[in-house]
Amino acid sequence: MIQKKTRFHFSFRFKFGETIFSNMKNSNWVFFLLPLLMLGSCQNDDDDDDDKNTAPTLTSTQKISRTWIMTEGTVERYVDNNLTNTENLITSLDPCDADDETTFNSTGTFQQMEGETKCNPNSPDLIDFGTWSFSDDENILYLNYNDDDYGDTIDIVSLTSSEMKIMLTEIDSNESYISKITFTEK
Repeated sequence: MIQKKTRFHFSFRFKFGETIFSNMKNSNWVFFLLPLLMLGSCQNDDDDDDDKNTAPTLTSTQKISRTWIMTEGTVERYVDNNLTNTENLITSLDPCDADDETTFNSTGTFQQMEGETKCNPNSPDLIDFGTWSFSDDENILYLNYNDDDYGDTIDIVSLTSSEMKIMLTEIDSNESYISKITFTEK
């Protein structure tokens, strides 16, 4: 089991990185094929109907502003740039940590809460809280915790209104840890 544990509370009590591994962009493409010959005689010239059938495009703030729970995750350990171990986060975390929730508010605040199960029934429900923001290109998420000057920089691999994929890298001398984590809207 990989024992590299520092302070990354993003929906569980671990931090696996502070630097960015890659800067991948969300690529959600939807293609529609319309049989133009058949529509020619049935076409409606009322532009108002077209506007009603078009779904609004959500901003990144609208997409992230919800409660998330970790559903997939791996940590890869490299020594001298050679992969030595890959671990599944879901199976390696205690169930009481794996079900923790993170809520992002559209006002730029977040809170991390205990999930349905607590490791210690006497612990408070609130794990941590702070502020969040995006980079200008919205591919990086910054978390600033309220209890100190500490923060996290998280690479957003993809973000929709129902799923968020992130990647983190922590480098320590000749070792590095690459975490790939998927969160799903609760």
